[in-house]
Amino acid sequence: MALDAVQNGGFDCEWCPASKEPGVVSDAETLHFLLFDPQQVFEDGTLRPSAMNQVDLAGISTLREAAGDDEFVLTVRQMTENSEAERRLHGVAQFIAATVRYHDGQRLVGVYDTPLKGKPHHADLIAPIIARNVEIGPPVSKGRRETLRKKRLRCLNEKLGMVVLASEFRSGLLAGPPSVEHSKGKLPGGGIKDH
Repeated sequence: MALDAVQNGGFDCEWCPASKEPGVVSDAETLHFLLFDPQQVFEDGTLRPSAMNQVDLAGISTLREAAGDDEFVLTVRQMTENSEAERRLHGVAQFIAATVRYHDGQRLVGVYDTPLKGKPHHADLIAPIIARNVEIGPPVSKGRRETLRKKRLRCLNEKLGMVVLASEFRSGLLAGPPSVEHSKGKLPGGGIKDH
């Protein structure tokens, strides 16, 4: 039974942008998934399937390629300041939207335009619910749903590929803790970001 045949609901909302600009996430766009837990990454730089668990819960937050440095800095600051334990950005998984939208010519997950305050280029990866009952074939058991969910996570894991270390992303912009200068709008090298 194909994975998308037992996923409940369609992906129509992907094509209804939440914002006028930048709007719908195109298949060709590069997305960035920021990773704060080094345990989510194997020694060879690939993601562990468990890193993708959020796709079945609240979704996986990403930033689109057009996001300015300030959006990345804000995201890191929010993720580190709101954590009880000391956190640092470990790395960034970069991938093309179409690679996670489709698998073997069928749909895998939705990629949605979900702008947030200060982050207009925010997007979410969201997996549809694996249905309890489907029109095609027999009802899907709880065990089968879990098997299919794990299959989806493994598939996503393979599609995201290698993780770029924070020190190598955007000339090391996110390698250290967000500084006071970043929060006041200054960028590395003493420049001021444009508004």
